[in-house]
Order: sequence, then structure tokens, then C-alpha cells
Amino acid sequence: QVREWRTVHLLDADWNTILEAYDGRCAACGRTPEEKRFQQDHKVPRLRGGGDNIENWQPLCDECNNFKSTSCRDCHEDCSQCCWAYPEFYKPFKIPGKLIKKAREFAKQKGVDADEFVSDAISRAMTQA
Repeated sequence: QVREWRTVHLLDADWNTILEAYDGRCAACGRTPEEKRFQQDHKVPRLRGGGDNIENWQPLCDECNNFKSTSCRDCHEDCSQCCWAYPEFYKPFKIPGKLIKKAREFAKQKGVDADEFVSDAISRAMTQA
């Protein structure tokens, strides 16, 4: 059975409330509407069980909305822990390329998985704080 989805747009008052909640910036990259056009985006897509309630909306610039759309295709991960659905909690850190390279080289030299090395380093730093 094929589901038919109608396009949903927010009322101006609701959209303005959402924009205010995000300080008028793209939820993912922080750009403003002056830099990139914005899209009204469902955090959790309706096809994945997301609703049209105001809490399930966020502003995404055209570029981030396109990235999200591509990333979500055929995805079966839990949307509640997705960086595209909830960038305010799960947005990746911006780590300089040189530091990433050094971390990978160090992990390789030590014979450990680079992702595990970084996770362990962050966990250790947080327990010492």
C-alpha cells in the first residue's frame, strides 16, 4: 500500500516561534536566512513516525536540508539520536583537519582504533574535569 503525504507548511506565527527558538539560525550549521534560504523541516520525518506538532519542526538552510535528505535515505537508525533531527544535542564537533590527522596517526602508532581512541580521550577528560 502506498501512502500519500500532503505537503505541510506551518502557519506564519508557528514558523516565527520556531525561528525565535533557534535564534533565527539554521539548526544544523547556524547560518542566517540572509546567507541561505531556509526550509521548514520535520526533525523526525513523517515517514519515520514524526508528526506535524510544533516540537517536531526546525529551520534548516537549503544546503543542510539537502544533506539531511541524502543522509536519511534508507537510514534505519534511531531518529531520536540523530544529528540531523536533533543537532542541538548531536551535531558533530568541528575539529580541525590537522588535529584529526594527528589523532589518527597516534592511534595507528599505538595499534588502536582511531574512533575508540578519540572516544576514550574525551571520556577520560570529562571524568577529570
